[in-house]
Amino acid sequence: MLSYRRYSSDGVLLPMRLDITISTSGRIMASTSSRVSAPQLPRPTVLVDAAQREAAASRPGSRADTAFLLAKEFDGQWRPCWAVNLIKAGEVKPTGAVAFVDAVTGKVITQQG
Repeated sequence: MLSYRRYSSDGVLLPMRLDITISTSGRIMASTSSRVSAPQLPRPTVLVDAAQREAAASRPGSRADTAFLLAKEFDGQWRPCWAVNLIKAGEVKPTGAVAFVDAVTGKVITQQG
């Protein structure tokens, strides 16, 4: 799988525009693309350490693992967010739990249904 990604000048991963799936024999199996304008984002001010602390505190019994900045749409508004992978107590690897922390306010963003 080849995925094209682009980043803002602040290091925020912007919405993905292109996915290409290539078989093990080198043939293109599928591709998708969409026209997504780069959202206007406020400048991130929250550091990764602070985002990881907030994320871990939002889910008792877990600790923060890796984190990265991305543009995420919540309530129809694009925000720079830290996506923090969480690890449950007693486990070694992340289990897919991710907490999103607004990179401007430092508040954990509640997932939408």
